[in-house]
Amino acid sequence: APIEALAVHPSGRLALSVCAGRKLRLWNLQTGKCNYTSALPQPTRVLLWTPRGDAYVTAAGSALRLHALGGDAAPVEMLHERPPAAAAFASEDVLASGGASGAIELWDAGSGERLSQAAAAHASRIKCLVSTFRSCGGGGAHLSSASTDGSIRLWRLVAAGASEPARLRGPQ
Repeated sequence: APIEALAVHPSGRLALSVCAGRKLRLWNLQTGKCNYTSALPQPTRVLLWTPRGDAYVTAAGSALRLHALGGDAAPVEMLHERPPAAAAFASEDVLASGGASGAIELWDAGSGERLSQAAAAHASRIKCLVSTFRSCGGGGAHLSSASTDGSIRLWRLVAAGASEPARLRGPQ
């Protein structure tokens, strides 16, 4: 079955893949062998590792699910009004998502709570989100979003304060 999504672990030694047949596979990139296979309950096209590499995210239906490694804990669910088509970590603990509505939503990855939303981020479907928080040094994190309308927008992550959740400022 064709590969629908691929995510390389932050260590560069492992990868996850999802195929159209709803199979999740864990690959050892040093040996090229599949070390683990699991059936997913629903198809997914969104797949990414957490920045720490201790969990991974999938999308199924109208939810993003964060699955912790090495435990039997239920996945943390982030429920959307419409199916998410893209996701990226905007910081160690904040997950950004976008989809058909054109909105970008920020989520607390630990609790699944929606922190904020840029409701009119794009006029049409968001297809891709890319974060620079790992490579930005002290300059603050940015999130790039790409839409089916052909536009690419750059957003700045405003960190959570004592009384305010994390939010996006922009586009820039």
